[in-house]
Amino acid sequence: MIPISFIRKNKEKILNILKKRNFYKLHLIDKILFFDLEKKKKKKNN
Repeated sequence: MIPISFIRKNKEKILNILKKRNFYKLHLIDKILFFDLEKKKKKKNN
């Protein structure tokens, strides 16, 4: 499994690798990053 921090720092690289592997639901990567950010915000507020 790839750490989310790595995905965040290397998003374009990850997207290109996924395309090469015929994975085209790339919007899911944005959702993952969005949900991680939301989780961090909630954690910070508590």
